[in-house]
Amino acid sequence: MQAVNYSYARNNLKSLISQACEYDEECIITSKNNQNVVLMPLSRFNEIKDDIKKSLQEIKDDDFFSVDKAFEKVLAHYEH
Repeated sequence: MQAVNYSYARNNLKSLISQACEYDEECIITSKNNQNVVLMPLSRFNEIKDDIKKSLQEIKDDDFFSVDKAFEKVLAHYEH
């Protein structure tokens, strides 16, 4: 993951988008007023969003397990 300032991101947006998609990685874009954002491939965003939805549903269904077990499951899922 790299971090770049707003001016650099504005001047190199096409390249940053290509890098994020090609290498499936995030890029933090910082600003002077501390309004920072993360640029990431849409597929990664959707994956994270789906994982959160599943997790929330599991909590609603009272279907969850220990923090240690959850951590192991998440690590296994994101290790490509």
